[in-house]
Amino acid sequence: EYGMPLCEELLVLLDEDPDFLSQFRKLTPGKQRNLIYIINKPKSSELRLRTAIAVAGHLAANKGKLDFKMLNEALKSK
Repeated sequence: EYGMPLCEELLVLLDEDPDFLSQFRKLTPGKQRNLIYIINKPKSSELRLRTAIAVAGHLAANKGKLDFKMLNEALKSK
């Protein structure tokens, strides 16, 4: 559906957080792929989960809008 595989942590978070799922689906396919790549990148499951939670929080705080500069700052402080 998204053009690339989603890690288990992202799948669980999308399943458990309907607001995040709704906001994620409203993003363009390119932005979805960028976020999937960012979330899939860490080697450890714990880091992938923390990254996914940070992305969900960023979208919630910005009413579904994606600002990569702000997201990058949020990811650095996670």
